Amino acid sequence: MESKSELRKHIRQLKTMLTPAEKQRQANSVFRDIERLKQFKAAKVVLLYHSLPDELPTHSVIEQWCHTKTVLLPRVDGEHLRLFRYTPTLMVQGSYNISEPSMSCQEYSISDVDLAIIPAMAFDSKGHRLGRGKGPPIGWVVGEENWSRLQFANCQKCSCRCFRREHGHRDYRQKPVHCQLLTAIKQFQLPYTMTIVNYESKLCDLLSFDPAIITVLNRFDIQLGVSDKTVTKVCEEKGIDKAFFTTMLNTFINKDYFPQEILSTFSAAKIIDYLTKTNNYYQYYQIPNIERHFAYLLSKSDANNSSLAIIQKFFFEVKQELQLRIHDDCTTWFPQIINLEQAIGHVTIAHIDANICQEDSIEAKVSDLMNMFIMHLSGTYDVNLAHAVLTAIYALKKDISQNNRIRERILRPLHEALLSTQSEANHGL
Repeated sequence: MESKSELRKHIRQLKTMLTPAEKQRQANSVFRDIERLKQFKAAKVVLLYHSLPDELPTHSVIEQWCHTKTVLLPRVDGEHLRLFRYTPTLMVQGSYNISEPSMSCQEYSISDVDLAIIPAMAFDSKGHRLGRGKGPPIGWVVGEENWSRLQFANCQKCSCRCFRREHGHRDYRQKPVHCQLLTAIKQFQLPYTMTIVNYESKLCDLLSFDPAIITVLNRFDIQLGVSDKTVTKVCEEKGIDKAFFTTMLNTFINKDYFPQEILSTFSAAKIIDYLTKTNNYYQYYQIPNIERHFAYLLSKSDANNSSLAIIQKFFFEVKQELQLRIHDDCTTWFPQIINLEQAIGHVTIAHIDANICQEDSIEAKVSDLMNMFIMHLSGTYDVNLAHAVLTAIYALKKDISQNNRIRERILRPLHEALLSTQSEANHGL
């Protein structure tokens, strides 16, 4: 079990991967959801926190809410925390470099609070809070007698948490917070189980965590036998852009990882080179590998097994569609983008929507192919070989999913930005 200091160090490393724009985007989403809750609408006095750079940003929402609600912020007073009403013109720099209300502001007690939004380094699945490791504990402002009765919403991924007081009481009761809070309170998208690749990560550890990343390593001409070398060391030896390399690994490992500011800085040529190698990997390794396993499975199974024949026929349909897309990439789409970038130069994508991705029929069909094995395989067949085929299909599905995130969220907007720049230039002439 990791110590609290080790956990704090780990969480801080995760947070460094988030850009200010991404933090703000997620903060906007969190507080929009909170504002929809009946508990928030009913609250007259809200306890908030004046965020530090590594916390869910609250500065703009404090300014917004203070016009319709009484917003309280904590102030450090020796070894204690006191609550004062937020007044924009009466903020001072306090302990730990946190902006806090001056003593001239109106003071309140915890019993006055209707809704409290509490930050932390992390929360576990039972609502236990991991603090920053310095400063007065939050329990000191709540009061130990009230803190023991607080009930957290069960949401392990958040970096702030809401509590509410029951109607008719001046303290906090054990009744769980309304279940809507489970969807309303989000984190910086940093589940503790997420492994974030950084420059000091050892490839051997990453491969042990997720052996499937070997498919990504192959695209950078990195083979097994990596010893205990770090990402920095391997990239130096291979002449690889380590920022691009770590971004591709993180995108592959974590489907929610999407640092749009970093991704938008890469050239179209660099992204296309990676996607071309990915297509080659599909065409010359993954698809033939599934075919070999499938043929062997059929040869070792009952010749009259109709379900296997149907599944194989569907696999060939998926293969054909994937090959057609690869052909279009190589002959049409990729060359067009490269030609545009060579003529115009690198363009910056103004906004990337990380939540919207064009529906991809290939990815959907690979999922259907897996489901056919899982749900509809029948008759007599070699179990071990069936598992081998299913595993190979799953590897392809995960790879295509990562590929599509890069294609649709980065390359397609980049292509549209290049076309827009070209159009503006033509109209300027």
